[in-house]
Amino acid sequence: MTLIFLSLNFSLLINELVTTERRLDRKTLRRLVKDNGIVEKCGLSTGYVDQCIDKVLWMWRSYEDKHDEWQYRYDRLIEELASCGDDEREKLEKRLKRLEKSEPSTLSFRHKVSCRLDYRTGRIEKSENSSFLLWMHTGTIVKGNTMDVP
Repeated sequence: MTLIFLSLNFSLLINELVTTERRLDRKTLRRLVKDNGIVEKCGLSTGYVDQCIDKVLWMWRSYEDKHDEWQYRYDRLIEELASCGDDEREKLEKRLKRLEKSEPSTLSFRHKVSCRLDYRTGRIEKSENSSFLLWMHTGTIVKGNTMDVP
C-alpha cells in the first residue's frame, strides 16, 4: 500500500512541473524530475520513477488530444452558428451549451490509480505447486527486495 501511495505522490509532484507551455517528452520530464530532487523526496526505484513519468506523459498527451478535438468541434459549431438562419439558431445554441459543459478538464492525480506493473518492476508467474494459480512477483521500495503476492 505504501508503494501505491508513493507512486501517486510522485505522479502528483511530476504533474506540478508540467505546464501547457512546456514541451512534453521523456527527456524534458526526466531532467525536470532530476533538477527538482523529486526522486530523493519519494525514494522510489528507477523502474517506478520511469513508470510515473510515462503515466504523466500519457495522461497529458491524452488530455491534449481530447482538448484539441473539443476545440475543433467548438470552433466548427461557432462558425455554423454565425452562418445559420433564425430557425436553426435555437437548436445550435443548445448544442453549444452542451459542448461548453463537456470541455475536458485539466488533469488531477488525486483519484487516479497507481502505475501499472510492467517488466521494470515485476511480473506475473504461473504456479504449479500452490493453491493459487497466479503470483505477482514485484519490487518493493527497498532496492533489491521483492515480494510475492498471490
